[in-house]
Amino acid sequence: MKEKKFLKNIFLTLSVFLVLVNLLFLTISTRISEPLLIKIIFIIVLSFCEALILFILITYYSDATKALKRNFLKMIKLENLNHPLMVKLARVASGTYNHSLNVAELATSGAKDIGLDPEYLRLGGYFHDIGKIKNPKIFIENKSYDRYAKNVNFLKISRAIIEHVTYGQKLARQYNLPDEVVEYVGQHHGSSTIESLKGKVPVKNLQYPGPKPLSRKAAILMLADSIEAHVRSLNSKTEKKIIETVNYEIDHKASEGQLDLSGLSMKEVNLLKKSYVKSVLSIYHMRKI
Repeated sequence: MKEKKFLKNIFLTLSVFLVLVNLLFLTISTRISEPLLIKIIFIIVLSFCEALILFILITYYSDATKALKRNFLKMIKLENLNHPLMVKLARVASGTYNHSLNVAELATSGAKDIGLDPEYLRLGGYFHDIGKIKNPKIFIENKSYDRYAKNVNFLKISRAIIEHVTYGQKLARQYNLPDEVVEYVGQHHGSSTIESLKGKVPVKNLQYPGPKPLSRKAAILMLADSIEAHVRSLNSKTEKKIIETVNYEIDHKASEGQLDLSGLSMKEVNLLKKSYVKSVLSIYHMRKI
């Protein structure tokens, strides 16, 4: 999308330039009453000037296009899931890997449904939980610890769960992922708390470091993450239950103030509810009742 817009700008810029130059040439040439030789010299000089300016423009845009092409190819490489981080995530945390693929789908569809360019958002979905590589088994989607067993150090577990955000950002920077992806990793839980450990650990030890989502796309990813995780845990994934889950997760995040800095409007939030329901039903192959 961005590549097409950039190339369109190149074409328009060159077109406008050529029109202006040729109009100038026609205007000046009609006013010259000098001999033919002088006119020819004037045309040659003007042509050389035009060629020089075009050469400068083409050189500039050529370098910019090459840079854009490199970024585009990098995006393609990252999105094909052969990145070392994604390969490792699939190997050591298959549940998180599948969750991440679904989050990417939910977030991308959500962004499109409210009119946003989902650039980097799919990557954000893929990589948002890469920090779970460090302690994969403590997360419920990877057959986690028995939270009802005796002698479980819940404080240690809560710290490890929270750490997946900061460690994920560290990995994202280490592997030179785009800045937008690093931001998504850091904001996908905002400053919310670990709901499943409330009552077992003091609340102050259950809060993610934040910040809250600072853009609409970061908020879309946060909501996609919490919705997919909740739906995944449901024993019965009926359409009614999915609708209730989507509404609950979004309303809950909003009531916590997690969407306050994102810029999402109420209209967009309502559109996202419909989008997530549609996407979840599609992912889990649910038929409408």
